[in-house]
Amino acid sequence: MSVWDDDWAGGWPGREAQSPEPLVRPPSPAPRRDRGPGWGGVLAAALISSLIGGALGARWGADRALARIAATGVPVGSSAGTGAPAPGPGTPTADPAGGTGGAGSGGAPGGSHPGLPTAQVRVEFTSAISEAASKVGPAVVGIVNQVQQRRGYREVGTGSGVVFDRAQGLIVTNAHVVEVDRQLRPYQRLLVKTADDQTLEAELVGADSLTDLAVVRVREGVLPAQAEFGDSDQVKVGDLAIAIGNPLGLDFARSVTAGIISGLNRELPIETEDGVESTLQVIQTDAAINPGNSGGALVNAAGQVIGINSAKVAREGVEGLGFAIPVNFARPIIAQLVAHGEVVRPILGIRAFATRAQQQWSTGYTGEGLVVEVVPGGPADRAGLEDWDIILSVDGKPVNRLGELMVVLGNYQPGQTVQLRVRRIRGGEVQEFTVPVTLAGRAG
Repeated sequence: MSVWDDDWAGGWPGREAQSPEPLVRPPSPAPRRDRGPGWGGVLAAALISSLIGGALGARWGADRALARIAATGVPVGSSAGTGAPAPGPGTPTADPAGGTGGAGSGGAPGGSHPGLPTAQVRVEFTSAISEAASKVGPAVVGIVNQVQQRRGYREVGTGSGVVFDRAQGLIVTNAHVVEVDRQLRPYQRLLVKTADDQTLEAELVGADSLTDLAVVRVREGVLPAQAEFGDSDQVKVGDLAIAIGNPLGLDFARSVTAGIISGLNRELPIETEDGVESTLQVIQTDAAINPGNSGGALVNAAGQVIGINSAKVAREGVEGLGFAIPVNFARPIIAQLVAHGEVVRPILGIRAFATRAQQQWSTGYTGEGLVVEVVPGGPADRAGLEDWDIILSVDGKPVNRLGELMVVLGNYQPGQTVQLRVRRIRGGEVQEFTVPVTLAGRAG
């Protein structure tokens, strides 16, 4: 009985079984005439013959394939016959249910499912994500920020950090991970949780709230690994991005999320506890960055740290919008924190308008450059700059945003002289000139 016969014999649900009736009743036969089969009969016969021939050919081909597998253990179209060794009769083959079989093993041909033999296949899969996580993960630590009280220590925050100097016990993290109110600093304690389950006491080497970077040092013990820093200037939009950190606390330590580089040179406004406003130039990624990931590593496909995870836009309807501080920007800041415990940065003595709307409002000019206000008595004032002047470049490097200016000035030291290209618009008259400015220094 065919499958169709089985379905009809059971009847429809809720009905008694009944004899099947054809879906379409055939028409009454026409009176027979003494004539040949006609073209319709010839075509029908040809069609039936081709169907029967195709079915027999398919069955013959399947029988040959099954016979070959039963004899050799290798499916048709595999490496057998191409120079690769093929298992012979009696060689066990993998079985989906966990058993083995073979022509000489006593089992059914090709395994425990007669007529459905399988070949033993070994699959090796290596992922850039898993390799990068294995390389950098041990160098990512958890940081617990505590404050002493009468009855012990109270946790005020947790975050992540990246070991960059294992011999010296140095770890880079975000400034906001380790910050506390000034009056509580004498009572602060920092703990470092490592990948090999150590809990080590640490001290704050230095922090810089303008760049949201800080360095801590473990007092005793040996850190398990050290991360390799890459070149963030080589990062391109669309590159693989892997975030490693401790989201939502240490219960999810060294969690790995992956995405891509979504944008470069994004500007993130920040404000210090002293009320100083600035702009941080960051890498944008859609790799998940959650509370607790701050200070962790943003890694490329080669397992190199290209950024220090810093922030995520937490707003209803916003997903996949995380930011990291580029390591090339972080390097000189880290070096200063290690050497001096603070950052002494070069300054021009200006306040810059960061948005095009502010530039247009102040000067009517919406082209390139950065519109500034001059701080009285500062380096720019002494060099002859005026309010609403437009800085086009510093030593030939264009600056169109405040973050770009900070990056360029980060390559200089206080006391060095830079050449500013300036445009001045007054009453519809446009002047452009170059002026030397000797940079001053300011801590913090």
